[in-house]
Amino acid sequence: MSFTGQHIEGPKHGNTPPPWDVSVHPDQMFHGQVKRVEVPYTAHIKSCYACKSLGYNRCYKCYGRGKVRCKFCGGSVHVQHKDIFTRQFCSGCSGTGRVRCKVCHGDGRIVCQVCDGYRQLKWYIELKVQFSTHIGEHFVGCSSIPHDIMRVAKGHTALDQCGKKVWPIKAYPNDEICQNSRRLYNLQRAVTMNERTLQQRHTLQVVPIAEVLYAWDGKIHKFFIYGNDHRIFVPEYPQKFCWGCQIL
Repeated sequence: MSFTGQHIEGPKHGNTPPPWDVSVHPDQMFHGQVKRVEVPYTAHIKSCYACKSLGYNRCYKCYGRGKVRCKFCGGSVHVQHKDIFTRQFCSGCSGTGRVRCKVCHGDGRIVCQVCDGYRQLKWYIELKVQFSTHIGEHFVGCSSIPHDIMRVAKGHTALDQCGKKVWPIKAYPNDEICQNSRRLYNLQRAVTMNERTLQQRHTLQVVPIAEVLYAWDGKIHKFFIYGNDHRIFVPEYPQKFCWGCQIL
């Protein structure tokens, strides 16, 4: 980046900390994010390599001449009119064959795009920090309803633990929930073995489900009412082409 005279912290101001000691925090917990920060005490100033500390480079359009070939006459000074068989001096370049370069405005130089004309650059070690959220889930007692539906179903929260470290459920009356809570806990430990854990969250969501049996055309079918808002899921609708049917 360009050095504009701002304060820098180089090696003489302190010792460079290891990556895990650099303080970086996410903007919001449990949301993926990538941050790039400057490692303290690694900055130093160097001359710009792109312009050799001049602050400008030769214009790429006119090659430093300040003028380019006229687009009307092509640099030949004259233009040929189609309606009359005469040649006249080009009015676009006033008969010179050249016009002022629009890129450098006739100067022949452009500001260096690397140092923005300041002639010096600030160099430092950049640390890339990636915040990730590892999610594990298990559904109990809803094998007949797709998990994508149950994931957004409305229920009530029976347990919500949040902290730097949470523990698996042990005393819940459902053994399957306790066993899978321990399984998810161990899985998270294995996944984050080489990562730093900032915060953990353990949630137990209870969604009411009612299975309803009904007879149609001499056969027994079923559908499910789930969630606090009483939504309906019909795994196999008995009649595919039916207009105006409603389930009350």
